[in-house]
Amino acid sequence: MAAVAGRRADDAILETMTQQLLQISSVFLVQQSELQQVRDRLKKELVRVNTISEALTSAAQQHQDAVLTVIQNYESVAAESAGDALGPVAATSAAAVAAGTAASVSEGGHRAPPPPPPPMQMSAPGAPPPHLDQALARQQSVRQVHLPPVASQPSVFTQLPAPPDEDEDEGIRYVDNLKVVGGLLGTPLKASGEFVGTPEATWFRQRSSLTGRGEDRFVPLGAAQGLEYLPTADDVGAVLRLECVGPYGGKPVAVETSPIALDPPTHAELEAFL
Repeated sequence: MAAVAGRRADDAILETMTQQLLQISSVFLVQQSELQQVRDRLKKELVRVNTISEALTSAAQQHQDAVLTVIQNYESVAAESAGDALGPVAATSAAAVAAGTAASVSEGGHRAPPPPPPPMQMSAPGAPPPHLDQALARQQSVRQVHLPPVASQPSVFTQLPAPPDEDEDEGIRYVDNLKVVGGLLGTPLKASGEFVGTPEATWFRQRSSLTGRGEDRFVPLGAAQGLEYLPTADDVGAVLRLECVGPYGGKPVAVETSPIALDPPTHAELEAFL
């Protein structure tokens, strides 16, 4: 009897230990599954962080390229303006030299002695030389004329007024209350309004006034289609125009922006460079 009781006690102990082992194994499996889920989430977060890092790097490179392009564009414009300003002065100086040379030759063919040089102008102590004043004045003039506008936040541009067309489908307006939000380099121009169907949108850039003609004419941007457009460095300082036509035709409805501006940090960088 004692042996039987001992075996039963041993069996009970073994059964208890087996149940405990099963519980421990179950807990281990649950923890292993949770760890695998955490590992999967960490992998996804790592992929997302890498994607964000690549996007930020690309955006920074695009911003730097845009700033360099703006600087190059305004360098060329400033050089052209300086050349136009110095052209008449150089021609006048050459004409004066030629006239002085002709006048210095006498009737007998003998060259008269050249006139004495003009007296040197002495500037006041501490004042910059006259040629330096002129250079600074020209630089200030170039900066005032060619620096693009600056803005710290996007603007809202509304639909241009147009006379009502009563003959167009009994007054149905397929495009109405058109507006555009934006106006900053690096910020997309986004158009919205009341549309019947999907309108056809075309973007235009104002022709440069440096040509002296066609200041109010707009050149279509071939690749710019749709209700959203991202201004480039070529658009800085220019007025952009959006024209929308309803899906069934009709007269275009237009919105014109103000000259595309730079944000304050980019404008300050360009101003310091010029």
